[in-house]
Amino acid sequence: MWRTHRFWLWTAATVLCLLPLTFNLWFPRDLLTLNQLTVGELPRCPGFEAKYVIGGNSIVLVLWVLNILMVPVAFAMWLLARGRPAGWLAGRLAIAYSTVRVAIDTAFIAPDLPFSEDCRQMWSPLTPWNVGLNLHYLFVALLIAIAVRGDGPRSARALTATRALTVVTGIAVLVASTGITLLIGTAGADRDQGIQATDGGIGSEECHDWTIVHRAYGDTAPRDRERAFLCLARDGGGYATRLAQLPDRELLIRGRELCGVAHLPSTDPTARELLDQAGAYDWGYSLMNALVFLCPDAVGRTWPELVLSEAEMIQREKDYQVEQTSYCSDPRARPRAHRQATTALFVGEGGGYGISDVGVDAGDGVGAGLDAAFDNGVAGADGDSATILTEVENTFVCVTVKAFAKAPPIVTRGWDKVVETGVRSPGGGLDLWSWEEIEPLPDLAVAGPGRYRIRVSVRNQERAELDTSDRPVEEHLVEVFPGRSTATVTHHRRQASTK
Repeated sequence: MWRTHRFWLWTAATVLCLLPLTFNLWFPRDLLTLNQLTVGELPRCPGFEAKYVIGGNSIVLVLWVLNILMVPVAFAMWLLARGRPAGWLAGRLAIAYSTVRVAIDTAFIAPDLPFSEDCRQMWSPLTPWNVGLNLHYLFVALLIAIAVRGDGPRSARALTATRALTVVTGIAVLVASTGITLLIGTAGADRDQGIQATDGGIGSEECHDWTIVHRAYGDTAPRDRERAFLCLARDGGGYATRLAQLPDRELLIRGRELCGVAHLPSTDPTARELLDQAGAYDWGYSLMNALVFLCPDAVGRTWPELVLSEAEMIQREKDYQVEQTSYCSDPRARPRAHRQATTALFVGEGGGYGISDVGVDAGDGVGAGLDAAFDNGVAGADGDSATILTEVENTFVCVTVKAFAKAPPIVTRGWDKVVETGVRSPGGGLDLWSWEEIEPLPDLAVAGPGRYRIRVSVRNQERAELDTSDRPVEEHLVEVFPGRSTATVTHHRRQASTK
């Protein structure tokens, strides 16, 4: 049989049918989809959206790949039949498959191209591929039709019935696919009402609650969570550059793909591929803060704080603050201060905190006396503000503040460094500030407007640098009392005399 023209026509059809599968193995998946997905703000095109909704389903993808084997399987059946009706039937099924596949692909385009110029432009990057692939499968069907011509039932009625069945099947699939496409487009318009407006940019009215107010996942209604993801994914374009460029439907699909591997490390090959496609380097906070609105369970495994409401987050922070403060204690019980407090103070990037007059706006006292502070390693002041250094950063330090009506005795024993500097308080109040929001501490200016001395004692700085626990180790005692001097001095530990 291999010497017959029928055999070689079947062979050519089989090779051509498998050729697109080989093409997909050699070229990346995004090659055929990236161009039309990055053209900016896109119109609603039901057929285009349906193609990616249906085509992106894992079950559909598996069935579609398996369908490619239809022609090779039919060829094998034709060989085994050796001229019997079963071979003719296999050929007819292969022809029907090839033509119906073309009809389905055409059904996705049909609702868009005749009515919308914008949709035609969006489809245009895929047009050469779609047209070429459809002609490819029609040519496959033609080769098989020639190969099986004359096989099977000889009656004209049987042949007519077969042709009619193929045509009716193709038309039915075309009509059904078009109906499904339109239905999905209509339903998507209702469900996504207002979502397309997120393409308008950061700070738009639709995104205000998440990009400006930063509404938490726990405070977002279920119906708004997809919108929140779209807003945050585009708001953080710097951490996932390719996600920010996608239209809504494709962005949601890519987001759910990332959710499926969010439990894997970024070094896992599957996760690495999807992160690269999104333009993301790692599972960073910003990416997870967007994904939590699509898959809270997956994100919550590694970022449990992201699934909380704002009230829950505030309470959690308060509880953690109380826990950290429990590791701190008053290092000097006597003399009794007029006002005092002990807290675990969180110092941010670069470390350090400050004390400023109540009339100084937050942040204006940054860097006051910094040169002097660097010289002595502890504290320096200039005018209405003082800067106090810490050895550690991005962690807690134990701080005890005490306000006295007069200068307490100087104690250097038990401390690594003791430095004293001076500030003025024209507003009659002195506040301790940090880069991070802290619970209010007592006013340190007990004598009202005037000049004050700030004495800072520190210890355990070297140990804090090496410590790996979550507890505060570095310890500060800040004593404030009236005093006119503005000089910055270091009190050295007295050495015991020997004879």
